Amino acid sequence: MIIFSSRLVLTLSVINLLVLVGGGLSLLLHDGEQLPAAQTVSLERFLNDMTERQQRSSVQLASLEQRPLFHQNRKQYIVKKAMPVKKQPVRRVNPLTAYKLKGIVYINGGNGFVILLNKNSGKSHKLKTGDSFDGWTVKSILKSAVELTKGAEVAQLKLIKSADSKR
Repeated sequence: MIIFSSRLVLTLSVINLLVLVGGGLSLLLHDGEQLPAAQTVSLERFLNDMTERQQRSSVQLASLEQRPLFHQNRKQYIVKKAMPVKKQPVRRVNPLTAYKLKGIVYINGGNGFVILLNKNSGKSHKLKTGDSFDGWTVKSILKSAVELTKGAEVAQLKLIKSADSKR
């Protein structure tokens, strides 16, 4: 039993199709005139031609892989490994950078208050212990700072002394 490759079967199918189309065209063109003699090709010769073509195409493919395709100086690109990135320590950013502690009125009994300035809007807030603003709650008022909470997050704003107060 002979097993044919799919490439061979496809080639034979295409040849048969071309013979049929060519024969039909020749009948239309030669209106009753004598048709030229058909050429016969032996199956052995046809198979030899096909194997030669396949061998040539594999050799051509190998030579094509060896030479540069688009430019004579073209070389294969070699990917270089990237240098490892050094991990930077995570810096905690104060979430209250938009606010400035302008003043503290500290009373030992806990009745003091603080004045916060929103740098973006220019609006001032006068707050006592327990008061809230922008989701933050005043936890405690110290002599030079205020402790604020927002859920589990705790932040502290310190009173910054100006150059005028040092005189």
